[in-house]
Amino acid sequence: EEEIILKIYKRYHREFPQLRMVIAPRHVERASEVEGLIRSFGLNCCLFSKGTCRQETDSVLLIDTIGQLRQLYSVASFVFVGKSLTVPGGHNIIEPAFFAKPIVVGPKMQNFRDVMQAFVQAGAIVEVRDAQKLDAAVGRFLSEPAFAREIGHRAREVITQQKGATTKIVEEISRWME
Repeated sequence: EEEIILKIYKRYHREFPQLRMVIAPRHVERASEVEGLIRSFGLNCCLFSKGTCRQETDSVLLIDTIGQLRQLYSVASFVFVGKSLTVPGGHNIIEPAFFAKPIVVGPKMQNFRDVMQAFVQAGAIVEVRDAQKLDAAVGRFLSEPAFAREIGHRAREVITQQKGATTKIVEEISRWME
């Protein structure tokens, strides 16, 4: 999926030069592989672990450590949650939703079916079938900031409506065990 998003980033970066991209591979041991891919696109790669990044306009920040996603989601304009476009599984969409970020995912979110259902029903996520549709979703987020904000707001609302679910589940289990 990194190759797909790098192509999309490179294309939109020409039109939106302020656009920056962060890639956080699921497995940090893939960082050197992803760094090579970023460089093969003619882009600069900045490793998060180095602590200092030059601010070239075509740099991609590569997260090569664990534990930074929450902080990064808080400053993102929009989020593509990977392992959902070409590989089955998906990743957690709750964290970026907490920060009211517009989220786009592919069709392979099997690991989060129930969560996805709530987001889809609320119109709180953009689900795409393929790379072409992902490209279109990114373009729409960039060219229609009000649309992006609305999707992010709906995502946050889904999270807010589920608040207290853990307490309810524990209470139900306790009643059942009695």
